[in-house]
Parts: sequence; structure tokens; C-alpha cells
Amino acid sequence: MAADSARIAADEVALNEFKERQAADVDEWKAFANLDPSFADCSATVNREARRMMIQLLIDNTTRSADEAERAPVSHQPFEHRN
Repeated sequence: MAADSARIAADEVALNEFKERQAADVDEWKAFANLDPSFADCSATVNREARRMMIQLLIDNTTRSADEAERAPVSHQPFEHRN
């Protein structure tokens, strides 16, 4: 009986920690709502795998663009505006 009570108490602590972590994650996620309006929805119905994939694609595209910019030749001539 004491072992069961200890296990229940440990499970309650773990559950409360999980709930706090989940709430913090939801608050942090909402900070990215300006990237895509769907980010404002943090409900349980959100397709997390699709969202994770979209973020990974954004990271990949940004990394590729940064790599391309680093490889691009640097022009030391002043910009010439043509009309």
C-alpha cells in the first residue's frame, strides 16, 4: 500500500511538471504566430508532425540561402542605379 501511494505521488509530480512544461511550450509557440497565422492555434487538434516538417523546411531553406549568400562573389563596386 505504501509503495502504491509513493508511486501515485511520484506520478502526480511528474504529471504536474509535464503540464507546466506544456504550458511553457504553448506560450513559446505563440511567439511565432507572426511567421504563420496557424501558429496561433496551439490546441491539441494541431497536426504537430506537419508543423514540425514545415519548420524543418523553413530551417533548411534558410540554411541553403545563407550558404548560397556566403558563396556568392562579393562586388566591391558601388551600386549603380539605372533608370
